[in-house]
Amino acid sequence: MSGELESGVAFEPLSDPVLVGRRRLRHVIADHPSMIVAGLALLIIVAVTILAPLLAHAAPDQIVVTDRLKGPSGAHLFGTDNLGRDILARTLYGGRTSLKIGLVVALLSVGGGTVIGLLVGFYEIVDMIVMRLVDGLMALPALILAISMIGVLGAGITTVVICLSIVYVPRVVRVIRGSVLIIRKSTFVDDERALGQSEPYILFRHVLPHCMSPVIVQASFIFSYAILAEAGLSFLGVGIPVDVPSWGNILTDSRSYLTTAWWMSIFPGLAIALTVLSLNVFGDGLRDLLDPRLQER
Repeated sequence: MSGELESGVAFEPLSDPVLVGRRRLRHVIADHPSMIVAGLALLIIVAVTILAPLLAHAAPDQIVVTDRLKGPSGAHLFGTDNLGRDILARTLYGGRTSLKIGLVVALLSVGGGTVIGLLVGFYEIVDMIVMRLVDGLMALPALILAISMIGVLGAGITTVVICLSIVYVPRVVRVIRGSVLIIRKSTFVDDERALGQSEPYILFRHVLPHCMSPVIVQASFIFSYAILAEAGLSFLGVGIPVDVPSWGNILTDSRSYLTTAWWMSIFPGLAIALTVLSLNVFGDGLRDLLDPRLQER
């Protein structure tokens, strides 16, 4: 009878996907507790920004002159800024803007960098041409390069997203190219060629799946880099327009009140620090989890 030995003793099917999934989940929790904590922190951060209309008691741009520079209290948990705007509302709504920019930049840069990295790593002729441009872009500091492009294109959310995506594409290209250079020498690639499969089919059907681990890890890191870059650009006055709440803009408004109204900078600063730290820890955990060489240790 299925599920029992001849002696009548029941046994647990080894191929049960539910049991395999539970076992793997237990291993992940035991081996990567910091990754689980970071993932939960990210979920909470995303949740509170999505629920901003319910959690904030005022609009982020609502000016109440009589409430200028009031410290944290029951009426304003994070205090108010120099115009009487609620810092809690601005931090929550600003998180929406910063997280959205980070997510879109990560998707665009990882998507574009993956395609370019696949072509560069698989075709030597493309490699010789494109990698010189990539090396030139990586020789420039990312923030300086972004400021230069924004100076030409003009400030704005769309411009910031485009410029940061271009800045981070070379990083993804180098990572994917390194993986493809190793994979293209594998036996299964030669076998597919011997079977008459076209190179584009081999590239996207067989090589790309083997590069997904570094792609996922790079996406988490670039997400955090983009949030920091947006905050830096807005702090310098060349990023998001001042009428759009973002963590960088809130820090910009607090520059003149660091000693007299510490709450204006501490709460958005903590939001940035916690988000970036969680993303980096989560990315490190993903790298360890997806790298077979580290799993064997």
